[in-house]
Amino acid sequence: MIGQAVAAIVKGFGVKPWPGTVDTLKIGSPSWPLRGVVTTFMPTVEVLEKAARLGANLVVTHEPLWYNHRDDTAWLRGDPVYAAKKRFLLRHRIAVFRTHDTWHARRPDGILEGQVAKLGWEAYRTKAGSRLFRFPRWTVRRIAESAKRALDVRAVRVVGDPGLVPRTVAYSCGFGGGSNIIRDLGRGDIEAVVAGEDHEWESYEYVRDAARQGRRRALIVLGHEPSEEAGMEYLARWLDGRLRGVAAWFVPAGAPYKLL
Repeated sequence: MIGQAVAAIVKGFGVKPWPGTVDTLKIGSPSWPLRGVVTTFMPTVEVLEKAARLGANLVVTHEPLWYNHRDDTAWLRGDPVYAAKKRFLLRHRIAVFRTHDTWHARRPDGILEGQVAKLGWEAYRTKAGSRLFRFPRWTVRRIAESAKRALDVRAVRVVGDPGLVPRTVAYSCGFGGGSNIIRDLGRGDIEAVVAGEDHEWESYEYVRDAARQGRRRALIVLGHEPSEEAGMEYLARWLDGRLRGVAAWFVPAGAPYKLL
């Protein structure tokens, strides 16, 4: 059953969900029989179509189904895109469960572990499970290029000096948040952050000002999807064999934009 699979996944994380978590079943019934599981970063229409072709009827996503963090739908009533997506899910009896808060809260962080493995940066961690790295005299440019190749990112943005050789680098999954990234860079030993994204008027401008003042600070911006998607690929591997007799596949969502 869908509900039993969801309960087993959450229990396996070893993290008790808390009131107000976004990690809930977004559509579908816990009583539906489980046919197969797809993990993904974002439950796009294309991802859902692929899940249906695979015969999977539980999509475990990291990000929202309905275009806002809490998956509120009242404001989407009457919207044709929302209506068509919902009809597709109900017609194919596909349930969608979000695992954002608890997958991050797991120790070690499931998203971070998948990203580090994909990046090939394990040897550079300051300690096991850490999001801090010390590279062997790598410049910011080399760190950015390493991430770009490993994650197949089409474009990476850098704020600050690409030639800077940072002492310690912090990795910030997804939306880092300006205050968090700035606090990292204010510690003193962290001289660069690799982030998914932030409001452009926050940490980006802090780093630009710091660099102008002659301070050793840089920010590498990968984009939200490339900074987290490997963590959901890792979840598919983690699920393999845990749901007895049920196949688990990873279906990438990819970045939403095209470069012109």
